[in-house]
Amino acid sequence: MINKKLNQDQLNAVVTNDKPLRIVAGAGTGKTTVITEKISYLINDMHLDAKRILAITFTNKAATEMRNRVGKVISHDTSLPIIRTYHSFCSWFLRREIEVLKLGFKKDFIILDTDDQKKLIKKFVKESNFLGNEYSGVKLIKMFSNWQMQKMTIEELKNSIVDDDTFTANTIGIYQKYLIYKNDNNVLDFNDLILKTEKILSTYDEVAQRWVSYFDYILVDEFQDTSYYQYNIIKILSQKKQNLCVVGDPDQTIYSWRGANVDIILNLAKDYPSLETITLKENYRSPQKILEVANKLIKNNKIRLDKELFSSKNNDLPILYYQAFSAEDEARWTINEINKLQQKGVPLADIVILYRVNSLSLYLEQALIKSNMKYRVIGNINFFARQEIKDLISYLWVVVSGHDFYLERIINVPRRSIGPKSWKKITDFANQKNISYFEAIMKNLTDIGLSNNCVNQITKLIDVVSAAKKSLETKDVKKFMTIVEKLYLDSGYQNYLTILDEKQLVTGSRKDNVKELFQFFQNNFNVIAEHNSNSLLENLKDVLSDISLLSNTNEDSDNEDSIRLMTVHNAKGLEFPYVFLIGLNEEIMPHALSLPLNLEEERRIAYVAITRAQKQIFIASATRFAFDKVNTPLPVSRFINEIKPLLTIAVAEPVTKFSINDSKEFVDKRVENYHSNNRDFVIDDIVEHKVFGIGTIVKIDDDIITISFKYNHGIKSFLKNHKSIKKIIK
Repeated sequence: MINKKLNQDQLNAVVTNDKPLRIVAGAGTGKTTVITEKISYLINDMHLDAKRILAITFTNKAATEMRNRVGKVISHDTSLPIIRTYHSFCSWFLRREIEVLKLGFKKDFIILDTDDQKKLIKKFVKESNFLGNEYSGVKLIKMFSNWQMQKMTIEELKNSIVDDDTFTANTIGIYQKYLIYKNDNNVLDFNDLILKTEKILSTYDEVAQRWVSYFDYILVDEFQDTSYYQYNIIKILSQKKQNLCVVGDPDQTIYSWRGANVDIILNLAKDYPSLETITLKENYRSPQKILEVANKLIKNNKIRLDKELFSSKNNDLPILYYQAFSAEDEARWTINEINKLQQKGVPLADIVILYRVNSLSLYLEQALIKSNMKYRVIGNINFFARQEIKDLISYLWVVVSGHDFYLERIINVPRRSIGPKSWKKITDFANQKNISYFEAIMKNLTDIGLSNNCVNQITKLIDVVSAAKKSLETKDVKKFMTIVEKLYLDSGYQNYLTILDEKQLVTGSRKDNVKELFQFFQNNFNVIAEHNSNSLLENLKDVLSDISLLSNTNEDSDNEDSIRLMTVHNAKGLEFPYVFLIGLNEEIMPHALSLPLNLEEERRIAYVAITRAQKQIFIASATRFAFDKVNTPLPVSRFINEIKPLLTIAVAEPVTKFSINDSKEFVDKRVENYHSNNRDFVIDDIVEHKVFGIGTIVKIDDDIITISFKYNHGIKSFLKNHKSIKKIIK
C-alpha cells in the first residue's frame, strides 16, 4: 500500500516503472523515502521477486539504512532486495564470476584496504632502496589509482617517461611489483573490483546476458556521483530491459576527484531515449530562508538541470555572515555564537562546523580546547582501520583462506616468541618449497628449523584456527557469533586487549571496540546469508569483503554530546540543526587548485554545505595573512558576493588581531614580535599538551608543528607558540 504522505511528485516517482526513470531529487526532498516506497511498490504491488531487484548506493551507511527501511515496509516473509554499494556489489559479483577472466584470480580473493596498500608499497620501496618523502604510500597510491583507472599497461607507462625522469621510472617499477604481488597472491584493491566487473560484463557476453536476465529492476541512488566504469556496469545490466531508475542531484556532484562525472546524469537520455524525468523540489529539511540562499547561489552554475527548492518550513532565524580579521578571529566569533546557542539550550551534538580543507580546523580546535567545549573531528579515524579491529579481521581471514598477508599480521599478536628471525625462516622455507607461508606452518612446521617454543606456540595457533574453520562448515546461522567469540578468546586476543586497556587507561577501551565489531557482525551476517545458502565459512568471506570496503570510509557512530568538525565532503548526505560554514575565501572555497576549470563544482560544494542546515546556518570568512606576504590578504569568496543580499552581517567587538586596515609597519612589527616569542622546536622533541598529554614532534612547517600523541589521540597540528604546549625533552 502506497504511503499517503507522499507529495504528488514523490508519488509519480514511486509508480512510474514502465520506462527508464531519472528522479532529480534536491537536497532534503525525501529521496530515501521515495526509494524505499518504490522498492515496496515493486515487491508488494507489482509482485517482483525481491531477490531480482538490485539497489546500488554509494555508502555503507546508506545501504544499511535502506535495508532497514525496506525491511519495515515489505512483508516479513519476503526476502530483501540486493542492496549494496558499487564496490560491495562488484565484490559480490566477482565472488561468482572472476575466474572467467582466466588471469589466475580465484573466487576466494582478498581485498586490500588503503592501509594494506600503504604497507605493501612501503615494503616494495624499502626493497628497492628508494629514499625520499616523494615515495610516500599516500602519493604512490594516488599515482597507481590514476594509472589503473586509465587502464595503462606497464609498457605504455615506460614509454611515457620524459627525459631522465628517475622518480617516475622508479615508481613504475614499484607499481609493477604491486601488480605482480596482487596476481600471485589472489589480491584485489578497490579499483580492481570496479574494473574487473566492468571488464567481465563488457567482454563476456554469455556472463553479461545471464545477469541481464536475472535482474528485473535496478535502482541507483546518488547517481550524480557515478563514474564512467560504474555507469558502464549499470548500463550493460539495464539497457536491454530498460529497467532502470536513477536518483540524484546534479547540483550535489562534488566528487569529480573520485571519478564522478556530472555529465552522466545530465545526458542520460542519450542512452535511454524513452527516459522520463521527475523532479523533487519540496524540501522537508530546511526553512525557506536557507533554501533561498542555496537557490540563489547554485543558479550561477550553467551546467545543471534547472530546479528551485521550496519549503513550507519557516523561522525568523537570520543567516549570519561574519567577515573576520584572521583565522583566530573567525574561530573566536564561532565560539561566541555557539555559546549563545548553548544558552538557549541547544545541545552541542546539534552543531557542526564545516570547512573546505582539513587544515582550517587548527584554530577552531585551539579555541574549542580553550573554551572547554567537547568536540570530535570526523573523517580522520576510521573504526575499521583501528589496530584491534584489523587484527581480529585478519584472524578471521586466516581462518577462511589462510592468506599469507593476514597470517603475517597476526602470527605474533599476541606475542608468541615469533620475531623477525623466526618469521624469515618461515618465509624462506616456503619460498624454497614454492608453497604459501600458511601451508608451510600447517604441513611442514617441524622442518623449518624453529625453536621448540616457536613450534609449540604456532601449533596452538594452528589448532585454534583449524577448530574455528571446522565449526564454520555448518549452515546454522545461529552458531556464527559463538564461533567468532570463541576464536577471540582461544587465540589469546581477548586477554591481550585486557592487558593493553589496563596499562594505558584510555577512555573507550579496545575491548569496547571489539564489542561494537561483534554487533556489526550480528547486524550484517544475516543479510549476507539470506542471499546465500552456503556454509557459514563461505558466507563469512562475503562479510569480510564488505568490511574491507568499510575500512575505506569514515562514518560517525559516536552519540556523545559534542560539536562535530568535518569537511563539506564528509558532510554529504548528512543534516544538522545548526551549521557553521567557515573559510569562505578565494583560494579556499573556491579552492585555488580548482580554479578556473572546476569553479562550478566548488559552487556545488558550497551549496551542499548550506543545504545541510535544518534550522540555521552561520557563515564566516577570514582575511588570512601568510608571513612572507603580509600585504596579500585572501579576498572574500565570490560565493559570498553572490548571496550577500540575503545575509545578515554580523558585527563583533574589535580584537587585537591583524586587521586589513593595519599599516605595513604595524604588521611587520607584529610579525617580528611573533617570531621573537616562538620557542625553538625541532623534530623528535618530546612535548606535553594540557589535553592530549605526551607526544613527539614529527613535522615542522614554518610556524606549525605536527605532534604524534600517545594512546588514542593520534596526530594533530598546532601553532608553535600555543600556550597549551610545553617542551619536555629536546
